[in-house]
Amino acid sequence: MSAHQTKVSPLPMYVEAALPVPLRRVFTYRLPEEMRGVIKLGARLKLPFGRRNVTGYAVGLHTELPADVDIDESKIKNVIEVSDDEPLITPEILKLTQWTADYYASFWGEMLKASLPAGINNEKVRPKRRKAVRLLTNVRDPLEKPPTEQQQWIIDLLAGNGGEMLFTDVIEQGDVGASPINTLAKRGIVEIYVQDLMRDPLRRGRTTGTR
Repeated sequence: MSAHQTKVSPLPMYVEAALPVPLRRVFTYRLPEEMRGVIKLGARLKLPFGRRNVTGYAVGLHTELPADVDIDESKIKNVIEVSDDEPLITPEILKLTQWTADYYASFWGEMLKASLPAGINNEKVRPKRRKAVRLLTNVRDPLEKPPTEQQQWIIDLLAGNGGEMLFTDVIEQGDVGASPINTLAKRGIVEIYVQDLMRDPLRRGRTTGTR
């Protein structure tokens, strides 16, 4: 291999999943091709189990069927869905819950489920939608009518915070009501829009804004 060549690691074809069921074992599933490059350890998975679908957790990835798996390969079921692009369960949580389950003769999948906020397994992590305000650079109103003291304070506040803030933050920090903000929006000086805040369910109050 030349110095300019890089070794490409093969993508995983199988995943070992811990399920929140009273069984002290993991279960092997096949990864459809479109999931092989995106799945990560700790990700939640939608999996067929018996006659129902359950949420499991990726605890092992394999490029080929593990030698200790005593099952006909043709009977291995496919993963239905990878629920997390970025896993909520960290490598540290995987190690801690596995040790705890072994030490107390408990069930790893149930430990992993308990490590997440209640209800998080019922759906994907969805953004919280909040109203925000953005200072516009192409102002429709040439400000022929001077802004009021409150309106100017809002403009200065937005300018000092990168040009945009949450609607509630403008009200709280500017000590103003919604009326002057709405008036600025009507004059085309600011824009009121809906912002998605991606929440980290493992860290209370931590959000990341997206638009």
